[in-house]
Amino acid sequence: MLPTIAAIATASVAVLSSLVSAQSIKTCTPYQSEFDFTGFPPAWEKASTGTVNSAEFTALKARIDWSKVPSIPPKTAQAPTGPMVTTGYNVAADPDCWWTATGCTKSKVAGIDPDIVQCPQSSTLGYTFDDGPNCTQPFLYDFLKQNNQKVDLFYIGSNVRNWPREAKLGVDAGHHIAVHTWSHPLLTSLSNDEVLAELYYTKKIIKLVTGVTPKYFRPPQGDIDDRVRAIAKAINLTNIQWNLDSFDWMMQPAGPRSPAEIDANFQGWIDKAKNGSFANSGAISLEHEANEGTMRKAIEWYPKLKESFKYIMPVVSCQSIAHPYEETNISFQTFQEVVGGKPAGSGSTGSGAPPQTAASLVGGWVAAVAAAVGAAFL
Repeated sequence: MLPTIAAIATASVAVLSSLVSAQSIKTCTPYQSEFDFTGFPPAWEKASTGTVNSAEFTALKARIDWSKVPSIPPKTAQAPTGPMVTTGYNVAADPDCWWTATGCTKSKVAGIDPDIVQCPQSSTLGYTFDDGPNCTQPFLYDFLKQNNQKVDLFYIGSNVRNWPREAKLGVDAGHHIAVHTWSHPLLTSLSNDEVLAELYYTKKIIKLVTGVTPKYFRPPQGDIDDRVRAIAKAINLTNIQWNLDSFDWMMQPAGPRSPAEIDANFQGWIDKAKNGSFANSGAISLEHEANEGTMRKAIEWYPKLKESFKYIMPVVSCQSIAHPYEETNISFQTFQEVVGGKPAGSGSTGSGAPPQTAASLVGGWVAAVAAAVGAAFL
């Protein structure tokens, strides 16, 4: 008996994943970019460094209605990278809708949209990566392209400054680009000016380098409260959180967890997908393009995720957000367009992986596997 198309699909994606995982990864070599970054903060310093007294930042602050930003004092972090100190916070009342302490995602301030925390459709995975652009790209981006897979990429402003060509690759590949702050701080521990600078200059540098102006962001470690949400809203940014965490950034050698522990996290997602946990609504995953290890782990587990979820697509597609940028001539597919195989609107970058015929599926996988085999021996 001939294998089914589904079986061929699963086997082909797994083979491609294995081949790409075996490839060497390029060395990161700093270069002089063609962009003029005058007026931007230095890379990997607080975004407020050298900017908050500028005429540009002063004018930005003057345009904001600060009466709509709640008077919530900055919170305390044990160290710049955390964890946050939640002791003494009124968890029961949760006056600040502080996600780190309570998991709160629905603002208590009028006019602020709830955080996006899942895909509303059953068996649907919103596929996201933080901490890019990585200097080794297009390593991960090539794998996603070979699988016709679009994702949400949350870019750090400092990485965009250091690696602008790699940032452009993400946009050119049709992925959704969003803000992940300038220097990756815990936002609720910062002053109002510092929060504003972290978001504003990241949004601005993404526009300069890639040509798109994001309307969505993600706070590092998910650390957000209503003060941060209100400041983000003032510059037209809405929060996208997650409900499936790989904790891949903690994997050795960068962190304390073993690869086996990270594998167990991914397996937990798959177990949930198969036991009906996503029968009524879907999920949003959290992975990272932070280093070679996290990207290889993503490639390793992608075939199993593909088997376990009916649909994998960017969050903006499962949320049917056709225009996730301020540039309205750029459109992404809505959920129905993805599953129906229909193109997005004018200027579409596309997203998701629309249904294909058996012939096109087999042909596409053969071509992708052949390309991967060739690349593996270059």
